[in-house]
Amino acid sequence: MPSCKIIKFFFLFLLWFNFAFSQNYLSKNYTAANELPNNAVRSLLIDSNNVLWIGTENGVVKKENDVFSYFFEEDGLALNSCWAIAEDKNNKKWFGSYGEGVSIYDGYKFKVISEKDGLIHNEITKLFSSEEYMYVGTSDGV
Repeated sequence: MPSCKIIKFFFLFLLWFNFAFSQNYLSKNYTAANELPNNAVRSLLIDSNNVLWIGTENGVVKKENDVFSYFFEEDGLALNSCWAIAEDKNNKKWFGSYGEGVSIYDGYKFKVISEKDGLIHNEITKLFSSEEYMYVGTSDGV
């Protein structure tokens, strides 16, 4: 019988340990039904000012202090389809589209860089910021 008590104690200890040290994270869902222009989220970035940027198949969303702002082609975005987001050392945001190159946002306006400006391809898949450079991954290389 002592082994049964030990097993029960061990089992109760495991249950307590699981609850005592489990982590609970707050979460909230955003969809096209409430805040997003599209459910197809392709990229996310939390920038140096703790602002959340969301790249979707239908534009870019900026969430700052629970206020949502939206950016589309008519605002200067190269293409509504945003597959990659990065921030450079000057706090400019880079948005990679899958078809029209890169849009660089300085907080006021967009500048578009495409194949005609020297990009290897307009289908951007990844962006990576280092100290000196912004690496642009495309469907045809970096």
